Amino acid sequence: MASDYGTHVEGIVIANGLSYARQLRPGQQLVIPAPEERGSHLLDLCIPRIDLRTRAELKMDWPPLSKTVHTVQSGENLWDIARHYNIDVPTLFGANESLDGGYIFPGDEIVVPSQKGVLVTVKGEKSLGEIADRYRVPLASVVRANHLNHDTRLVPGQEVFVPGGRPLERGTFIWPLVNFGRISSGFGYRYHPILRRRQWHSGIDLTASYGAPVKAARSGRVVSCGWNGGLGNTVILAHDMKFQTLYGHCSKLYVKRNQYVKKGQVIASVGKTGRATGPHLHFEVRKSGRAVNPLRYLPYW
Repeated sequence: MASDYGTHVEGIVIANGLSYARQLRPGQQLVIPAPEERGSHLLDLCIPRIDLRTRAELKMDWPPLSKTVHTVQSGENLWDIARHYNIDVPTLFGANESLDGGYIFPGDEIVVPSQKGVLVTVKGEKSLGEIADRYRVPLASVVRANHLNHDTRLVPGQEVFVPGGRPLERGTFIWPLVNFGRISSGFGYRYHPILRRRQWHSGIDLTASYGAPVKAARSGRVVSCGWNGGLGNTVILAHDMKFQTLYGHCSKLYVKRNQYVKKGQVIASVGKTGRATGPHLHFEVRKSGRAVNPLRYLPYW
């Protein structure tokens, strides 16, 4: 369409306040800027049609992206590393394909971007528009963040940063608590608050009020329900694709072994049974019998 009218794809996106290049529907009317109305001039010509946030993003000079290679130290987990660099865990996943499952060990090297988003290594993509479409972010943001032209031809192996983007393989499960205070302990090695020693933590701890409803993160069958040592009252659900989820330290259990439950169904309530310093939920995701980082499979918080 842009070539038919002798204008610029980015210009059409900006003039019509589109979030991404392919957000079109049959019968939709578009404003087509004249060929000379490109670049910075377009910002003033199209003010009535531009979302204020998008307009601000387009006017700013995007800071250059820098990358740090972090060597994992003893006792660190992804949560600690993200907090140290003032980014978030999803950004670490988005820059390191090797983090599938979320396991890290001392000596591992992790790429840490200086901004929140996804670092994409070009494979089959041919344009920035395709990447913007896939991650559902404004094309203009991707253009500015990478200091490229909208029609830059991408080559395999090239790195493209998607500001504000999130890795795509998410949302397999829902959060087991509707409202929780914080993630008080992440996945990986930690200093155990009761045992007073460094120990592997195979899930995440979510703080919540005593008695808060605990929901099934996905539909499945109850394979275990009852007392489970240090985890106290615990429910384990089996799901498809070789997944299991575990819910520990519960005060009350509302399901029975071999019962089928639906995603979002209340299966227990938050407690502090077993080895716990206060009310919280210990939540695990297991794949093929091995605990993996739950943040890899939960929606972004």
